[in-house]
Amino acid sequence: VGMKLLKYNAKALCIGEGSAATVLTLQDLGFSNAGGVYRHRFFSLKSKQFVHELDFADNSFDFVLSRDVDKVSVPALLVLEIERVLSPGGIGAMLMEGVNGSFPNSLIRSATSVSSLLKSSNVVHVGYVQNFTLVVFKNNIYIES
Repeated sequence: VGMKLLKYNAKALCIGEGSAATVLTLQDLGFSNAGGVYRHRFFSLKSKQFVHELDFADNSFDFVLSRDVDKVSVPALLVLEIERVLSPGGIGAMLMEGVNGSFPNSLIRSATSVSSLLKSSNVVHVGYVQNFTLVVFKNNIYIES
């Protein structure tokens, strides 16, 4: 919000581990239209069945947050699904574990690992949030009316 990337009326989706707490935090911050996907077959490696789609229509959300990109077997599928459900101009955010400021190139590595998977978005911000690296991207697909 401070960077003018999001508005409080944004339709938000949190995906994966920690989503329940993240949804509550977003709601406490004033995002009343926030929901989460806490468990989804997309993230199940034990079943050896890959479902490559989230159960939402294209362009459904203004903001999507996940901290599972480094936990899924095929990160590109997660990133592409996030881009698919993002509205034109929507914001995606990835929290990546195990990266911190003690390594000079850690921000660059994190941004590169996410940006290399993006099809229709550009990285607009990279920074640290406690023990995570935050990579924020903006969907550049615009629907003509």
